[in-house]
Parts: sequence; C-alpha cells; structure tokens
Amino acid sequence: MKVYREETIPETTRQVLDHKTCDLCGKKTTKNLGPNNWDAPDWHFEETDVSMTIKHETGESYPEGIFSETCEIDICPECFQHKLIPWLKAQGVRVDYKDSNR
Repeated sequence: MKVYREETIPETTRQVLDHKTCDLCGKKTTKNLGPNNWDAPDWHFEETDVSMTIKHETGESYPEGIFSETCEIDICPECFQHKLIPWLKAQGVRVDYKDSNR
C-alpha cells in the first residue's frame, strides 16, 4: 500500500523569452505571434517568421564537454534587407536569392 503525504513545493521563477528587439533599430517582435515573428508590413498572409539572429561561436571540444563562447545579434527583416545586405554588398559579398514555391 502506498501512503502519501502532502508537501508544499515553493513557487519558482524562470526566464521565458517574451520578445526580441532588433539590435540596430530597436523594433520589437510581435508578442502575440511569437518571439521570432516580426510585424508583417501590409499583407495579412505575408510570412515574416524569421529567426534573424547572426551568430558566431568559438570554442573547444573535449571528452568532458564543449567549452564555447557565442556572440549573437538579433536583426529585424527591414534592417537585414536595407542595412545589412547593402553593407555586405559594399564589402564585396555576392548575395544569392532563391525563389521557393512550397
């Protein structure tokens, strides 16, 4: 037979991603559409669920585990298209665009 007793478990607090802000212009993601969704400009069905995070990770891998450092930059679609892409092109990067029909 199992006999149970009641225990009070203390309330806990944890951090949950609420939204992101663009590190260039400060624009916030749309909270009710999820932390990775930036506002669609005009059209209701426009897809803007973009995880616009530029990330660089460096580190070392050992049998005990991986030790790394990550630098992340969050950027909205407008800054990506109108600030980052022109800057990359000015640096000599060839930007490839791909069409997708799903």
